[in-house]
Amino acid sequence: MVFKLSRFLAGFMIPVIVGGAILVRDSKEKLMTRVVYSEAATQSELGREIVAKSILNRVKNKDYLSNVRDVVYQKNNFSCIGSNNWKESKFRIFRNDYEERVFQECKQTVKNILRGKRLGIPREDEIIAHHDNSIEKPNDRYWNTLEKVGEIGDFSVYAPKN
Repeated sequence: MVFKLSRFLAGFMIPVIVGGAILVRDSKEKLMTRVVYSEAATQSELGREIVAKSILNRVKNKDYLSNVRDVVYQKNNFSCIGSNNWKESKFRIFRNDYEERVFQECKQTVKNILRGKRLGIPREDEIIAHHDNSIEKPNDRYWNTLEKVGEIGDFSVYAPKN
């Protein structure tokens, strides 16, 4: 059993013991990679970095849950949850060679952000939302608490209003 656990630790999976049973959960890096791939696979590297950074910024923000897993799965946080891109991000079997290369690029982007890479953009530590400009942004209470702080590729980025 120790060998299997250390193999999990070396990869993406984190073993968790609950009531004597061993459950395997995705690591922070794996979850973030899946979100970045699903939300921003077609974006520039900076666009992908913004998505990864927004996850970490939400974890630090008092209005969100306090860990990556909970932020990712919190209701209405990421539209990609359950989409075809989300499913492709989980199972290599569904990705062709090009999609696998893009997935690996997203994985490297997440690693860089987790290592503290700075993006050099205004309010980068406050950006908590992004929105695809090709889709009409909802006019609801959540979006009314945010202000647009920039545009990266095909999407706008938002931080809490000051």
